[in-house]
Amino acid sequence: MSDRLDLITQLEQKNALRARLDARVRQESADEPAAAADPVALKEMDEDLERLRHQISALDVEIATEYGASAADLSAWWGQEEGHSGPDHLVLGGYDRLPASLADGLDVRLAWPVGQVRWGADGVELLPEVTTTGAPPAREPFDAVVVSVPLGVLQAGRPGFLPALPAGHRGAIERLGMGLLDKLWVRFDVPVRDGGEIVLSRLAPEGTPYIEWYDTFPLTGEPVLLALVGGRTALRMAALPDDAVLPLALDSLDAILAANG
Repeated sequence: MSDRLDLITQLEQKNALRARLDARVRQESADEPAAAADPVALKEMDEDLERLRHQISALDVEIATEYGASAADLSAWWGQEEGHSGPDHLVLGGYDRLPASLADGLDVRLAWPVGQVRWGADGVELLPEVTTTGAPPAREPFDAVVVSVPLGVLQAGRPGFLPALPAGHRGAIERLGMGLLDKLWVRFDVPVRDGGEIVLSRLAPEGTPYIEWYDTFPLTGEPVLLALVGGRTALRMAALPDDAVLPLALDSLDAILAANG
């Protein structure tokens, strides 16, 4: 995040200098119509400004695809640390293998929605939601529980807690927000590249979707490419129908492949 702030500071300073130059040129032109600014210097400054804008845009894309939220929507204090050390990994065979592995040997109960968590010094009781039959809900006692439902469910008041959660917990639930990181998988008839880098990307104006791709062929032997889009751009893409998203993604991929030869 500090790199982005440094670039924004540079951009603001150069924008201010460009504005002062424009004002000076207008004044000199009014005083002496034959006067003109150095076109080469102005062109170089404009190119420098455009490079800075592209660098900021690239960092914004990296942040959005890492955290699922645009830089402007993230806390500058929390959440900038990696969740783990070491390289990234690709789960082969589907992400459902992860929870299946974690659940091995556990008593997993499906279709048993929890309606209320009653907690205290003596332990915790889980009460299921009242069924349409009106039968008294069974209670399940535990020494402790881990509540890991999505943030939106907690914000909707489910499950209920008795007694209510501490004020600090309730305030955090109310203030927190969820990001969006979407993945677009595209399967081709043949590999689109002959090898090289797995990660494909390009500089593009702010808000350009699908400018970060991963070629999975070297890892899986399948002609499949993965595109990431996060934050505000992902929200905009999520509002479009599928038949509108794919052409945008393929246009962006074509530009990346052309830029990378």
